Amino acid sequence: LVSSRFLTTNKVKLGDTMTLATGRAQKSFTIVGAVDATGLEMAVDFFGVRNQYMEISTGCVFVDWNTVKTTFDSHDAYAMLINLKPGVSDAEAREQVLSAAPGVEFQTSGAITDTLNEVAVGLLVVQSTIAFAALVLASIGMGNVILANIHTRRFEYGVLRAVGAGNPLLVRLILSEAIIIAIVAAVVGIALGLHLAAIGAFLYRDLLGLPVRFVVPVLPTLAGIAVLLALTCLVAIPGARRMTRSQPSELLAGGRNA
Repeated sequence: LVSSRFLTTNKVKLGDTMTLATGRAQKSFTIVGAVDATGLEMAVDFFGVRNQYMEISTGCVFVDWNTVKTTFDSHDAYAMLINLKPGVSDAEAREQVLSAAPGVEFQTSGAITDTLNEVAVGLLVVQSTIAFAALVLASIGMGNVILANIHTRRFEYGVLRAVGAGNPLLVRLILSEAIIIAIVAAVVGIALGLHLAAIGAFLYRDLLGLPVRFVVPVLPTLAGIAVLLALTCLVAIPGARRMTRSQPSELLAGGRNA
């Protein structure tokens, strides 16, 4: 058995014969399979031996232990993956392993998974905080755009006020424009986010071999849309209040597009 990287780097295929040698000892083998050890890659990342693993993974082969000892006279193991009996706790497994091999670095897959989940949650919190801050800044910028639109339509609002339109109508017009802009922005942002998420899931699944699925987070998405609408309406309120406090003659005095 060889690693999948071995087939690519050494330009060989299943069924080919190859010779392994260490010093004077050598023996021919037939390649019968290629494997991807995603769990092993995660483990070596966890124990901080990524550079060493990446150097040897392109030449990694899997041979039974007896052949290694008898043919190549090697009795050392740098990394081992072992199966634990069902019901064995992490503390018990650590105690037994350290008593049998003092000084080794040992961790169960469950503990590694918990650590990775904690790191992932931390990253999500940081990314969500940055995204929310960007959302607030974008809403402030949107408020400036809405204020500019209100200013350029002072004459039109003055005409409406002069023919009897009440303040509630002007407020609804201004907020409706803000909501439409927010909905368009939400649609574009969600489409881009889903596209990037799908690409990320594809890379993790097909290139790294991790069992990652593309899932649309419905509730967070709806919550983000609600926050966006609320912030957009909030930044539009000052402009709407200023417009309703102005007299029709003041709005018409500037003329069209003033």
